[in-house]
Amino acid sequence: MRGASAWSGLARAELLSEAAADVLLPLARLINDMTHILRLCLEGPFDPKAAPQGLLDLLARAGNQPTFAALEVDLRQRLAEAA
Repeated sequence: MRGASAWSGLARAELLSEAAADVLLPLARLINDMTHILRLCLEGPFDPKAAPQGLLDLLARAGNQPTFAALEVDLRQRLAEAA
C-alpha cells in the first residue's frame, strides 16, 4: 500500500490539504485494493465483460458497493472529484 502511504505522508506533513486528503486517501486505498485483487485473480488484462461474476462481486465488495455496476459509477465519480 505504498501509494496510499505516500498520500498519508503528504497529509501528515500538511503538504496536502485536508479536503484533498479526504478525497485522495480513500481513492488510493480503493485502487490499491482493486489492483491487488486483479493481480491475484488474473493472468492478463481485466475485461469486465469477460470477467467471472465472482470476481466482479469481489471487486464490488472491496469498494463497499452492492454491485460491480455501482462500483464503476462510484469509481468514475471519485476519479472526477480527484481530478
